[in-house]
Amino acid sequence: MKNIKKIFLLGGSISLLEAAIILKKKNYQFFVFTSKRQLQDKILNSYLSLEKGLKKYNIKYFVCKNINKDKNFIKNFDKKSLAIGFGEPWKFHNKFINKFEGNLIDFMCIPLPKFRGGAHYTWMSLMGEKKSAVCLQEITKNTIQGVFDDGKILLKRVYKVKENSKPSIFFNLERKNTNLLLKFFFEKILNKKNLKKISVNEKNSLFLPRLYTPINGWINWNWKGKDIVKFINSFDEPYIGSSTRYLESNKKKKLVFLKDVSWENKKIKFHPFQSGLIINKSKSAIIVATTEGSIKIKKVLNEEFKDIKKKIELGKRLYSLNSDLERSMTYLPIYNR
Repeated sequence: MKNIKKIFLLGGSISLLEAAIILKKKNYQFFVFTSKRQLQDKILNSYLSLEKGLKKYNIKYFVCKNINKDKNFIKNFDKKSLAIGFGEPWKFHNKFINKFEGNLIDFMCIPLPKFRGGAHYTWMSLMGEKKSAVCLQEITKNTIQGVFDDGKILLKRVYKVKENSKPSIFFNLERKNTNLLLKFFFEKILNKKNLKKISVNEKNSLFLPRLYTPINGWINWNWKGKDIVKFINSFDEPYIGSSTRYLESNKKKKLVFLKDVSWENKKIKFHPFQSGLIINKSKSAIIVATTEGSIKIKKVLNEEFKDIKKKIELGKRLYSLNSDLERSMTYLPIYNR
C-alpha cells in the first residue's frame, strides 16, 4: 500500500458513499464507478438513493456496464491505483487481475469465511449469531462475486451483536464498524503503511443463498414458537416483513406481512392445531398461539403496507398454504446487474 496515489470505489451501497465522503474530506484523488441499477438502490432509511447521495455531496461518478471495457476506468487505473469493490456487479477479467493483483480488493460485510452468498443478516438473525465482521479482501482470478473468494484478508473488524437481532440492527452495526474500518485503512494508505495479509481458513466456510422476502419469507405455523419468532424477526426491518394469510372468513383470505414480534406468555402450551389462532388483542398488538406459548405481533400490514391489526378479529387464524411454503423453500432469486 506504499505507492497508492488514486483510489477507485466500485459498485454501490451506503458504504461506498461513506468511503467517498471520507476520501473527499482528505482531499485524496478518487473515482466512483457504479451501475445503473445500483444508482437507484435505496441506501438510507428507504428514501435516499445512491444517486441522490452522491449528488448531495457533489461526488462525481461514472455509470459502467462492463468495468473491463470502460474507457474512463482503463485510462485512469494504473500501478499506483487501488480499487475497492462494494458489491460491484462486474467480474474483472483474469488478464486485468494478473496485471494489478494486490491492488484490487473487495469490501465484505460478513465474518469471512462464514455467510458467503446473500441475505447475510437474515441468515445470521435466523441462526442467532452473536458476532459479525467487516473485511477488506484481495480479489483474485478465482473470485466470483457473491459466490466464492479466496484472496487474503487485508483488514478485518469483528463486532458483537445481541442474539436474535433484526437485520436492521446488523445494518446499523455494519455501518458504524465499516466507517471505523475504512478510516483506519485510508490512514494506512495515506501514511504509506503496509498491512499484514491473512489467508482464509476454508474449513470454516459457510455459503447461504440470496433470498427474496415476498417469496422466501412465508411463515410455517407448524414450526415451534421460538422458530416462528426468529423467522418473523429475520424478515423485519428493513424488509417488508414475513408473509402469511389472514383467514377473515371462509370467503375472505388476505395476504399480510408481520413485523415486530415478541413473546407474550411462554407458560401456556398450545396444540399444533391451535398454532396461528388469534387468541387475544391489546391496543398495540394481536396475540397469537404457537406450540411453545403465545406471541404478540405489533405490526400486521396489508398489501398496501398499512397496519390493519385493529381490524383483526379474535378467533380468526393466520395460516400459510402448502403451495406458499413449497415455493418459499424452492425459489432461488436471481438479481440482474
